[in-house]
Amino acid sequence: MGQYRFSIPDSSRFSMDSLMASQIVGLEGIPWPGKAILHEGILHVTRNNNVSGRLLVRWQTKRFGDLALLTGTLPESETAYAMELEITRGCLNRLRNQIAIWLEGGLPICEEIQDRLHILVEQFAEALFSVNDRVKQTRICETIIDETVELMFEVTDEFSRQIAAFQESHPDSVPVFAGTCIDEAAAASLPAPVLALAAQKTGQPTATEPPDLTLTSQAMEWADEAGEHPVRIVGPLLPFDNPQLPHWLPEDTSFEKRLELAKRMCRTLGDKFGRHRKILHVVSGISGVGHQHFNYPQQLQMTLEMLEAYEQKAPNQSMLISFDQPWGERLSMSTGGTPAMEIADSLISRGARIAALGLEFNLDYWPHGSLIRDPLQWVDLIDRWSQFGYPLVIYLSAPTGQMDPTASGRFYQTIGSTAPSTEFPEYLKTIFNLLAQRPWVKRIIWRSATDFANARFPFSGLVASDGSKKPIFDTYQQLISEARKPSFADGDS
Repeated sequence: MGQYRFSIPDSSRFSMDSLMASQIVGLEGIPWPGKAILHEGILHVTRNNNVSGRLLVRWQTKRFGDLALLTGTLPESETAYAMELEITRGCLNRLRNQIAIWLEGGLPICEEIQDRLHILVEQFAEALFSVNDRVKQTRICETIIDETVELMFEVTDEFSRQIAAFQESHPDSVPVFAGTCIDEAAAASLPAPVLALAAQKTGQPTATEPPDLTLTSQAMEWADEAGEHPVRIVGPLLPFDNPQLPHWLPEDTSFEKRLELAKRMCRTLGDKFGRHRKILHVVSGISGVGHQHFNYPQQLQMTLEMLEAYEQKAPNQSMLISFDQPWGERLSMSTGGTPAMEIADSLISRGARIAALGLEFNLDYWPHGSLIRDPLQWVDLIDRWSQFGYPLVIYLSAPTGQMDPTASGRFYQTIGSTAPSTEFPEYLKTIFNLLAQRPWVKRIIWRSATDFANARFPFSGLVASDGSKKPIFDTYQQLISEARKPSFADGDS
């Protein structure tokens, strides 16, 4: 059993809320199963191997609030590492490497940014030589971390602007389509501006099921195009991340019976969708960790056979599957599990006929969501997923208003909670624009239009439960408008 030790200074921006999220991760940012314990000012992180890794830790930054940051790659050591020193080293190293990559690719980086980075490196040298003055070393490191994170956002924004300008000068560039999920049950009461952002219709098929559970075309109501805002994605049909099974899939039956029902539902949907251009979101929430209804092998089998059944009836239609926690945070708390990229690779190698891969980012929810991270970690993740060569659909959600901390787990605050001058929308602008300029990202979808549409990730809507728009709505609408993104109704799969 391998163990890391990190000393935490008195003035540290590491909080007790961050303790349970501390992880040792590999080069791809995926954590190993482990446990974090704080004892007498020393953070002990154990895991099930001795391979060198990086500490992922939730750290309070001056402008952007709590962000999950990375140290450099470290070997195990009997002597405790100074946490703030290693976070500083890791942040500087990642920023310098990313700038070098973009410069090599022909992206100009202004001299002012490079000069500021050079100054930060010199300051880090001063911190290294202040080993006998921990207070001074901590003060220097915290300043460097704040300014390095600031530069990460500035460089990422500059990258997005330059790529957007390039795409604007090339009319043949395929734009990203952006919008929000509309819950079938709430659609009738949503204001027109929200409906105008409709990108995906969610919910579950409604049907009066005969005694033999034969599914009929009555189950299609949830997918019908209604009003002036038709959508191109419907589903997910089977959300693996939902504690409850869909009503059409009884709990008191065997896996074999559930599998047959799911395949029958897919064939019925295929008959319906054969006359429309729709993307069926077949399954969502694939995380590599089993639960009370399906273990991991059953999830794989269910996914593959549902895809095959749908294709039999709608061979020319598109299918989408999506993955929960793409960074794999939950794996750090599991005795076993499979990273999302390995699951995708396994499904693709087994012949899964999918049109796109979805990545679900439920930011700032814990332990079922994803930690809010600096933009360079987003760059790394999206670039890795792009290697599959499949279009990517990005699902986003986050707490967008005042929350009851008992409603969503321990981490419930927005990123602006520790920095009153900076709200979550500022973070969203950088991440949205970055995603919009990545070549394999084809759709960006806010996961919940309304607060009451998602009980698992509450208060994540663009509008409140009474239908009133939140500040995040105007930000999201403006991001789509500034990027000149057409609505989903104008696009095909």
